[in-house]
Amino acid sequence: DDYKNNVLNFYDINARVDWKASSKDRVSLSFIYTRDNMGLVDLMDLECSNLAWTLDWRRTINEHWRNALTASMTYYDSNTGAKIFDNKYDMGSFIHEYKLRESAVLQTSHHTARAGAEIKLYGVESADWTINLLKQREKRNAFEASAWLADDWSLAKKFDLSAGLRFVVFGVLGGSPYYDFDEDMNILKTYNPSLTELVETYFSVEPRVSLNYKVLDNLSLKAGYSLT
Repeated sequence: DDYKNNVLNFYDINARVDWKASSKDRVSLSFIYTRDNMGLVDLMDLECSNLAWTLDWRRTINEHWRNALTASMTYYDSNTGAKIFDNKYDMGSFIHEYKLRESAVLQTSHHTARAGAEIKLYGVESADWTINLLKQREKRNAFEASAWLADDWSLAKKFDLSAGLRFVVFGVLGGSPYYDFDEDMNILKTYNPSLTELVETYFSVEPRVSLNYKVLDNLSLKAGYSLT
């Protein structure tokens, strides 16, 4: 009797459709939705869900060259509630992502070259508090754009070299308040930039290189370097 009104359940829904549009083109659409619920009577409850859509178009230009275009969106949402004495606490959070990606592969007898570009838009809410009738909402928006080049090169029968370079731009967008603080974390000034306004921008270059030496059929020596 102490547990009969508690809640514990989850479910997943998956679907995928593939379409061979031509001898060189293949299009796929995939969908996933998951939801978890857990609740303890008169104490707390937890609900979280994950929704994702992906549209993918792959084209084979010829025996050496192929490319892919992918668009996707993912929504992760969670809500936690608790009752402590006469106070009811609720906290909601989410991560929403929209992505567009274009990539290409060029393959020859000794090289496999890859290139691509990607842009992502983020919406993040880390804590949307409601305590009785008091409400506090903190949301952040951002974008990330990147482009990359890479090559896998068969130097010799037993030597393989892989090298790549990735450029990244990360921008913090407005749409919610930002603050200046003093040393004691007191708010000195509040900013309210619009959703399309850039608050801060960060740039980075990420190189990588690795070398593989095949000693035996089941033994290899590898060395690599990367910076992110």
